[in-house]
Amino acid sequence: MGGTVWSAASCRVALSDGASARAASEGWKRVKTSKWIIAAYIVCMFSISDCLVSVFLQCSNKVRVRRMLRPFFVIQRSTMMKKVWNCLRRTFPDIASVLLLLLAHLYFFTLFGMLLFPTPRLPGAGAVSNGTGHSLPDNSSISSSGNQTIEDEYFRSFNTSFISLLVLLTTANNPDVMMPAYKENRFSALYFIVFLMIGLYCLMNMLTAVIYNQFRGYFKASMTSSLFRRRLGIRAAFEMLRNRQLLLERVSVSVQIQSDTGVPKQAVLSTLPKVRISEAARCRVQSALSSFPEYITSDQLQEIFDSYNKKSSADSQVPPIPWLPENTVLFKLQRILVHPMFGYFGCGVVLSNVIAISVLFSTQYDKSLESSHSAIHMMNVCFACYYVLEKMLLMWANGKKRFIKSKAELFDTVILFALVILEVVFLSRYGSEVFLSTSSSSLDSTHLAWQLVKTINLLIILRLIRLLPQIQRMYLVVISMLDIARNLAPFGGLLLALYYLFAILGMELFEGKIVAPSNTTGESEYSCGTYEQLGYWANNFDDFAAALVVLWNIMVVNNWHVFLDVYSRKVSPWSQLYFIVFWILSVIVSVNLFTAIILENFIMRWDRHQLRLRALKDRSTSFTSTYSTTNPLSVHEMFRPDVEEPSEDELLAELQNNEYIYFQNL
Repeated sequence: MGGTVWSAASCRVALSDGASARAASEGWKRVKTSKWIIAAYIVCMFSISDCLVSVFLQCSNKVRVRRMLRPFFVIQRSTMMKKVWNCLRRTFPDIASVLLLLLAHLYFFTLFGMLLFPTPRLPGAGAVSNGTGHSLPDNSSISSSGNQTIEDEYFRSFNTSFISLLVLLTTANNPDVMMPAYKENRFSALYFIVFLMIGLYCLMNMLTAVIYNQFRGYFKASMTSSLFRRRLGIRAAFEMLRNRQLLLERVSVSVQIQSDTGVPKQAVLSTLPKVRISEAARCRVQSALSSFPEYITSDQLQEIFDSYNKKSSADSQVPPIPWLPENTVLFKLQRILVHPMFGYFGCGVVLSNVIAISVLFSTQYDKSLESSHSAIHMMNVCFACYYVLEKMLLMWANGKKRFIKSKAELFDTVILFALVILEVVFLSRYGSEVFLSTSSSSLDSTHLAWQLVKTINLLIILRLIRLLPQIQRMYLVVISMLDIARNLAPFGGLLLALYYLFAILGMELFEGKIVAPSNTTGESEYSCGTYEQLGYWANNFDDFAAALVVLWNIMVVNNWHVFLDVYSRKVSPWSQLYFIVFWILSVIVSVNLFTAIILENFIMRWDRHQLRLRALKDRSTSFTSTYSTTNPLSVHEMFRPDVEEPSEDELLAELQNNEYIYFQNL
């Protein structure tokens, strides 16, 4: 344990040295205005102090705050994660206003519920279960008239009423919370309907709209600032090249140069080998330079740098089909194989295979997986033979280069290769029993046959992915999902940091608070719907992995009131604040932020797709799109159409006011 503490302290010292090195390189003047660098110093010093306390106490202290500070270093070293954090920080006042309105909504309806309910019922009717884990004896809730009330299970106190309505806002206990009152008076359903209409369908959706609007506004401003810095850097490079050329030509730098004076192309070419970029990017820049005149203006240099981030036409161009016109038979066969109808036919074969598997599983599931004379084994072998023949013909017809260029074909080929290997293994071990044996028997008692049959059928079902490119609208959704998976990396990083923080905090607060009994077969002894009766013993905070699973269950919000109930009973009613705060940060904030990214990405994809279809319908050749509807979109590219280019005067004014670079010809 001591070695772990010392290693943690060493890591903090190294991180502190990294912050110091960055401060020395950027200047202490910038450090004073950089909140992230100052926060890094504070967190490092606090973590080192916590490590020293653990060493002095011989690691006997249970609470280690430094573990909860680790996510800070992950966020601090990611530019996009810091942008997302700043976006959330600036959005918080608007989110807080809606949250306060939501809190007022809960508060008033909590009071209304306590006044409207309970309705007295006759005593001695026994315990009433509330459907969320609370079951009280007959004398647990008595009205002023001495009669027990059926709604007291949900509205017996302010805390119980508030938590019941908060859980109802997530629909986790609907309609359980309504049924006791509804059985007494059907008009009481109006109370819960109005509550959900205002809270769930109005205020919660208002939160999504606020987060989306603020997210879009902040990121648009952030991307505008990023674009300005890019354009400023390129303009500074242009001015430096121009000043160097003036010095080489021994021209007085005091001479005022016109803004449209260019830089010799040779000066850019001579500087290019010194730039640390990939060889492919260098080739793209050189190719772009070849199309410009001898002297290059600042706008033309900007176009050259724009080509740096774009793939060349040679990289994106699909190789041509190597036709064989000299052989009439092979030429006709080649035309048939490359025709789109042959692709549709192949997709139909895969679909029919999957449908046949579904029918056999639904009618004779056990025989399909265990019997040696099952039709599914022979059917899969025949289909696999067709798949191999089809793939070989397609590779021959399209040519090796064109075939390899298609990612969809490569993905399908990898799945087919794995399918063929498993079929060969299956036939080498059980082929005689499947095709030669006359009696139907079980394959064997080992686990190998079971796993082979399941994996073979899973691979066949997985080949249905080849249908996606054939359906344009579905393919557009899939491409958007892939973009979202890539663009959500910084947002996912923040969510993982949130999970890590609350998992460590949960372990500090609730570790060992719930102990599973040695005999867990008596769940019927507990009240219906409780943590104990549902057998949730594995959902605890005794270790880090289990804590993550509990937090995921809270974020899904299904049955999350079970955790609220058990920890309020086992620890303290105040423990509910832990779960409520995590629900607000994960569901209301993070999930809505993910929704904003999904909406922005798909709307942009859809608009570009509609423009492309409209251009094709009008047979217009003037339509050009910077990015194809199938090319991946980054966060910068998502907001690029709404970002304005900085003007020439703004760039020159910023260069003149720059404290690090001085140009005499500006």
